[in-house]
Amino acid sequence: SFGVNTIFADIFLRRHTDYFLLDRYSENNRNKHVTWIHGAGVRMEHIIAWGKISNGVRYSKEEINSTTIGKHSRNVVGAYMSLASDQERIYQPGFVVGIDQHEYWGSIPAVNVSLTRKNKNSNISCQVAYSLGYRLPNFTELYYRDPANQGNKFLKAERSEQTDFSLKVGRVHCFLKARIFKRDIKKTIDWVRPNAESVWTAENIGDVSMWGSGLSGRIETKNNGNKGGAAFEFSYDYLMPVHQQFEFMRKYSGEVSRHRVRCGLNFNQSGLEVNPVISFYSRYTKNPYAIFDVSISKSFFLHAITIKPYLLVENISNVSYQEVGSVRMPGRWIKGGVVFQW
Repeated sequence: SFGVNTIFADIFLRRHTDYFLLDRYSENNRNKHVTWIHGAGVRMEHIIAWGKISNGVRYSKEEINSTTIGKHSRNVVGAYMSLASDQERIYQPGFVVGIDQHEYWGSIPAVNVSLTRKNKNSNISCQVAYSLGYRLPNFTELYYRDPANQGNKFLKAERSEQTDFSLKVGRVHCFLKARIFKRDIKKTIDWVRPNAESVWTAENIGDVSMWGSGLSGRIETKNNGNKGGAAFEFSYDYLMPVHQQFEFMRKYSGEVSRHRVRCGLNFNQSGLEVNPVISFYSRYTKNPYAIFDVSISKSFFLHAITIKPYLLVENISNVSYQEVGSVRMPGRWIKGGVVFQW
């Protein structure tokens, strides 16, 4: 750090292994995947009158070794610049502009710009935002093969545009926020087939558009000198796809959540956190369902190290449900672990 400039550098390495069993009682369709992701980045932050400007560069490489996908890897190098405005200003512009150079898909830009108008005499603010993004095809969509599914190594990257308008009443610890947005996805990636007897193939199927709206809020309390407290959060989202006719069957892009409701509590006391959450989903082509999850964690402090063991139980009531196609989602799922921070 020097003057009003601060330089940050980071390096990361992640390894993930999973063993997938489509049917636990069958020896068929048993897949093992090992994924390595590593990379590094450098960014500089500069304080200005409007807030804070950041710019930086990053590099990452992803590798996979899979029984069904094979061995593959890909690299990306990117550069970006961003502006975060001072939260006390009436007008708060913000942006993130970047470009990524991919080994197989070339240069792809990404943009997120916004303008927030804050009323100092009341707790009301409004924001208009525009984003331009992309999604690369994953290794499964590119290389997976079995008797019923066929990947496609010639897939192009999805491109997305979204325009968003929101109105917020309240402050950080107690607010209500409403929003409406329009999302357009070009070169949408999906698994398709012309009829029920054909093989599913990954393809760029064209453009998919939808309108959406949402309502969210938060109420938070503090006690014991900010050592603990409780918070209640809720959100409701409604999605309405623009009706389009396709001359083939789609596996995923048609399975949109029409209504999505989420309510959660957060209890925090002296490092002990308890978070029960209930979520409700109603899709256009599936039966509605509700999922109840709870997580418990406790933070311990040892000099400059924070040790946080946690327990997460998902789908406590063991609800049977489907998100896409005829694939049944997991029932009750218990996870545990320890997080170390220093």
